[in-house]
Amino acid sequence: MNERGIIPDIFLWNTLLNMYAKCGRPAEARRVFHQMSKPNVFSWTVLIAANARHGLYEEALILFNQMKETGIQPNQFTFASVLPACANLGNLQQGIEIHEEISRNGFQSDLVVANALVNMYAKCKSLEDARNVFDKIPEPDVVSWTALIAGYAQNGYVEEALKLFREMPQRDLVSWNAMIAGFAQNGHNAEALKIYQQMQTEGINPDATTLLSLLAACANLAALEQGIEIHEEMIRGGLHCNINMVNALVDMYAKCGNLEKAQGMFDEMHQRDVVSWNVMIAGYAMHGFAREALKLFEQMQHSGVNPTHITLVSVLSACCHGGLVEDAWHYFYCMNEQYLVTPAIEHYGCMVDVLGRAGLLKEAQEFMNRMPIEPDTTMWASLLGACRIHSNVELAQKVAKHLFELDSNNAAHYVLLSNIYAAADRWDDVGKETAYTHKCRGFMPSWTLCQGR
Repeated sequence: MNERGIIPDIFLWNTLLNMYAKCGRPAEARRVFHQMSKPNVFSWTVLIAANARHGLYEEALILFNQMKETGIQPNQFTFASVLPACANLGNLQQGIEIHEEISRNGFQSDLVVANALVNMYAKCKSLEDARNVFDKIPEPDVVSWTALIAGYAQNGYVEEALKLFREMPQRDLVSWNAMIAGFAQNGHNAEALKIYQQMQTEGINPDATTLLSLLAACANLAALEQGIEIHEEMIRGGLHCNINMVNALVDMYAKCGNLEKAQGMFDEMHQRDVVSWNVMIAGYAMHGFAREALKLFEQMQHSGVNPTHITLVSVLSACCHGGLVEDAWHYFYCMNEQYLVTPAIEHYGCMVDVLGRAGLLKEAQEFMNRMPIEPDTTMWASLLGACRIHSNVELAQKVAKHLFELDSNNAAHYVLLSNIYAAADRWDDVGKETAYTHKCRGFMPSWTLCQGR
C-alpha cells in the first residue's frame, strides 16, 4: 500500500493483520505488524493469538512481554490469547505471573479469561489451582466444565473426571471428546469405549477427534471387533481418507494382530509420513516378525523418509524379539552418524534386552556399565528377567541389589528374585536374602506360604 502512495491508518493496518491471522498466515501477519508505526493493543493481541493458534508458543510469550515493554497494557482478550501458550508449553510459572496481572487489572471475572486460566492450570497439572478458578466462576459454561474435566481425565484422575462429567449441566461434542481422549491417553481404554457407547446413546455423532481416540483405545486393548466397527463409522462419515486416520487404522489393525489388513492399508496409501512407517514397523516388531520389520525399515530409508527416535526403538525391539544380536548392534551404532538420532534410555534398554534374551548376560552388564546415562528400573528388571531365563543366580543377586535400591517397594522384583533362588533349589538363600525384607514391607510371597505347608 505504501508503494502506491496510500498511507493506511491503524484501522486498515489492523484489518489486514487480522485477515492474515485468521487465514492461518502468521508469517504474513508478522510482516504487516512490523510495518506498523504504532501498533495498538488490538494489533499486539491479534499477532499473539495467531502465533499461539499455530503452535508458535514461545513466540507468543515473547510478543506478550515485548508488548508490555512498549508501555501497552494487555486487555482481557490479550490475556485470553496468551494463556494457551503457557498451557501448551507447560509453563506454569509464567501462567501464575499472568494470573497475578489479570487479578491486578480486574479481569478475573471475565468468563473467557477464567476459562483460559482453568485450561492453563489443568494442562500444567496444577489441578487444585484449576479447581479454585473454576469454583469462582459464577456461571461456568460448557468450556469451563470441559477444561476442568479434561485436566482431571488427562492426568489420570478418572473418578473425579467422571463425577464432574455427570454433574455437567450440558455436554457438547468437545466435552465427550475430552473424556474419551483423557481416558485413552492414560491407559483407561475400556472406560474410553464405555464413554463412547454413552455418547452414542445420547445421539451425539463422533468427529475425527473422537474416532482417533477410540482407535488408539482399541489398539491398546487389541479389541479388533470394536476397531472394525470404528473403521466402518469412519467410512460412513467420509473420514477414512485422512492420513492421520489411515495411520491410526494401520496401527489398530497391526496391534490387534491383523498384519495382513494393516499391510494392505499401508500399501494402498497414496501418501505416507514417518508415522505411517513407524506404526507398520512397530506392528511387525511386536508380533515377532523381525525380518519383515527390518525389511520395511530399509524400504522406509529408500523412500526418503528419515527415521525418528520412535522408529529406532521399534527396529531394536524387532531385533530383540528375533534374537538378531548382530543386526541390533549394527542399527544401534548407526544411530548417531547415519540416522542422526541420539540414543536415549529406550534404545539402551532395547540393547540390554537383546543381549539378555540371547544369554549374553556379561555383555549386557558391561554395556550398562559403559552407558552415558544411568540405567533405570526397567533396564535392571529386564536383566533380572534374563538371569531367571538363563539361571544365572550370581548375577541375579548383583542386579537385584541395584533394582531394590531404585525401586524397593515393587513386590514383583522380590518375587522374581525368589523364583530364581527357588529354581536353583537355594531355599536357604531365599529365606536369608528376601524373607526379612518382605516381612518389613508387609509382603508375604507365595513361595513362603508354600514352604509352610
